[in-house]
Amino acid sequence: MPTPSVPFTPFLIPDHLVLLDRLSAAERARCHVTTLDRWIAAGRLPTVRLGERRVLVRAAALEALAEATATGTAPATPVHRLPAGARVTRQEAAHWLRIGTTTLDAWAHPYAVPPLRLVPARMGRRLTYRAADIAALIDAHSCPATSGPLAGRIA
Repeated sequence: MPTPSVPFTPFLIPDHLVLLDRLSAAERARCHVTTLDRWIAAGRLPTVRLGERRVLVRAAALEALAEATATGTAPATPVHRLPAGARVTRQEAAHWLRIGTTTLDAWAHPYAVPPLRLVPARMGRRLTYRAADIAALIDAHSCPATSGPLAGRIA
């Protein structure tokens, strides 16, 4: 007798974990990529660096910078919580981190560099990752702004 399959519902990316590449961040901020690079180099905009060359910007950091610039005050740091036991598929995890599934598979190997190591769990044929592990990886590789209204914050 076949076992009933558990329905899988996709897990939406929480707002504080939405990552944008430089081009998408510049489009969202309505500025040129060079301007965005200047904000990052000046330390006004926090970034997330995955690997040696990958520079990503949190969408929440862009919104916080815009709000801080408009009001002249630093925004409050909100507390974010993920649902306990939340799991995401391999494709969703790669989408969250803005990497390919091949790179994600390389990070899942036992010989992967420890800071970039994600441990998957198998649910039937599907590989899943804990959402909390992905959030911890993003937070561990976040570089706070060093100057400007967001100095010292990981927005």
